[in-house]
Amino acid sequence: MTDNSGYLWLRQWLFYSLKVQLSNQSVWNEQLRRLSEEQPSQSFIIGISGAQGSGKSTLAASLQQLWLEQGVRSDVISLDDYYLEPAQRLELARLWHPLFAERGVPGTHETGLLLSQLRAFLRGDAQSWRRYDKGRDCISAYSEKTDARLLILEGWCVGVAAQADAALLTSLNMLEQQQDPDVIWRRKVNQSGNY
Repeated sequence: MTDNSGYLWLRQWLFYSLKVQLSNQSVWNEQLRRLSEEQPSQSFIIGISGAQGSGKSTLAASLQQLWLEQGVRSDVISLDDYYLEPAQRLELARLWHPLFAERGVPGTHETGLLLSQLRAFLRGDAQSWRRYDKGRDCISAYSEKTDARLLILEGWCVGVAAQADAALLTSLNMLEQQQDPDVIWRRKVNQSGNY
């Protein structure tokens, strides 16, 4: 299979997966079964982005289960699994701005590690994905290495691009007006680049 046919497979795979999720009609299951027999050997990353509480994790888990039923293994990771730990965020707060002590915004994730793992995954290398315990605010474990060829990466800012400098001149909310009047925090968040 060429790269183009692999991406065609992925588009069809996602299309029929979502059809099954939304309609639960057996005709879509048959299409998925047929596609599962044609799964390319290359690796694919599927990004799911949405606001907090919008159902990203639920959709990812549901797709993973559906695909497993079709004999197609996948891994699911969250951008949240790559949070910096409190001591690291406190150091950023000391260096740059107090708001970096809180996790969540761009700049509070270990993106270097995540990107290196994503590149290795695309090369076909089995990965142990990091897991973060938000309740304890620390890294909790690493998954067992898997040979899955599909990866779902979900997170609230997955695929979000940095803003133009001109867009940073006006505060967006009261938090920024009160705690970041000089736009130091917002500029630093923006310098974290594309997610």
